[in-house]
Amino acid sequence: MSSKIVGIGIDIVDVGRIRAAMRSARFLPRILRPEEVHSNPSAEWVAGRWAAKEAIAKALGIHLRWHDVSIVSGSDGKPSAVLHHSRNPIPIYIHLSISHEHQYAVAMAVAETVETDSDTISAE
Repeated sequence: MSSKIVGIGIDIVDVGRIRAAMRSARFLPRILRPEEVHSNPSAEWVAGRWAAKEAIAKALGIHLRWHDVSIVSGSDGKPSAVLHHSRNPIPIYIHLSISHEHQYAVAMAVAETVETDSDTISAE
């Protein structure tokens, strides 16, 4: 089994810009999938998701629509990405970190291939 980093991405977002956009009832459903939304999300939380999706697109080097990826949190609070489309036959794992401080939210993503033994051609 082997893996390879295929890209990294980072994005920073002004929380105030997201707070202003959240005044529109259409904003959250446009950028978040239903499984991402919870009751009364803060602007900081939403800005982190925005930054994460942008960072993932940069790490993959492709254009993603907002609903092509979900950002979910594990029971330990660690964010993870779920890709909802597949343009690559080799599975991709996204390492993800999200942070926010006062007026900014930032996210970093590292895209890594996940190759199993069946993905490898044998020379036998």
